Amino acid sequence: MAFCSVHGRVGKGQIWSLDMIFAMVIFSIAITILAFTWTTISGQVDAAYSGSSVIMPLQAQTVAKNLLSPGYPEGWPSQINLSNKNSWLNVSVGLGSASGGIGNLSSSKIYALMSMADSNYQFTKQELGVAYDYDILIQSGAMNLSIGEPPGVNKAVAIYVQRENVVVDGVPGMLTVLIWTNTPLGTT
Repeated sequence: MAFCSVHGRVGKGQIWSLDMIFAMVIFSIAITILAFTWTTISGQVDAAYSGSSVIMPLQAQTVAKNLLSPGYPEGWPSQINLSNKNSWLNVSVGLGSASGGIGNLSSSKIYALMSMADSNYQFTKQELGVAYDYDILIQSGAMNLSIGEPPGVNKAVAIYVQRENVVVDGVPGMLTVLIWTNTPLGTT
């Protein structure tokens, strides 16, 4: 009998030990799954929010760089028909003057882009390669123009700015590209 009681006690201790080990394993697995899920969801939220904060400045830089180019073809404003948006498909908008070097803008190209934006702002967003809204400010001497939609009037919640020194018709000035959104970042 003594042997059974000892054996019985060892058996109960082993069962208790196995229960504890089993519970710890299940608890560890549950914590691991929770941590993995939390990390995955957190990473997705971070990607959604940082995506906009990375894309918007890149778009501002790209638009500014493209606007400093002469565009394609060189005389693209003469090919634009404001009543026929299909004529816009064969051009790449650039405000640069081929003869003046980089940063030298053509006033005729500036006014052509302004007319395009006034005619169909949404289509010019596509033409400029902008997923968000834009406002292009050109200040040079007496010229003080805004092309696009102003962020202040539209209650923008995020604005990214790219500035470039330019020359318009021989007068030094500033090209400012604002890429903005009035939706919370990450929910474009």
